Amino acid sequence: MLFSYLRSESIPKEVRRSWIALFDILRLHRNLIQPIRDFAGLIQKGMRE
Repeated sequence: MLFSYLRSESIPKEVRRSWIALFDILRLHRNLIQPIRDFAGLIQKGMRE
């Protein structure tokens, strides 16, 4: 829903592009955080043993 709104012509192209870039960064960020969390969990597990 949000993306169809972003792609509509009511928003200037530059603004739309920056919004889409922002969402891409957020998506990448979320994909990066999970492995880091898993790795931190492994380190903590190793320290406990």
